[in-house]
Amino acid sequence: MLERCFVRPETLGQIHSSWMGQAIEQYAAWLSDRGYREGTLATRVSLLRHFGTFAQTHGAQRYADLPAYLEPFLEFRVGLQVRRGRR
Repeated sequence: MLERCFVRPETLGQIHSSWMGQAIEQYAAWLSDRGYREGTLATRVSLLRHFGTFAQTHGAQRYADLPAYLEPFLEFRVGLQVRRGRR
C-alpha cells in the first residue's frame, strides 16, 4: 500500500522503522479502503510520521502518550509555516 505513495526506499524505510510504523500502515490502509487518493494519503501519512517523531523526541513512549503531544506538535508545525512564510 505505502509503496504506491512513496517511491523512495528511504521514505518507506523511515515509515517501517518508525515506532508508529504499524499504526501508520493501518491508517494508510484505512484511508485507501475509503477511496482517498494517493496524494492525499501520502500527505496524511507524512504528517502522521512527523507527529510520531516529534512526540517520541519529546518523551512519548507509547500510543497512550500521544494526546499530550498533539497541541505542542500543532504549535510547532504552525510556527514552522509562519517562519517559512506560509499561513
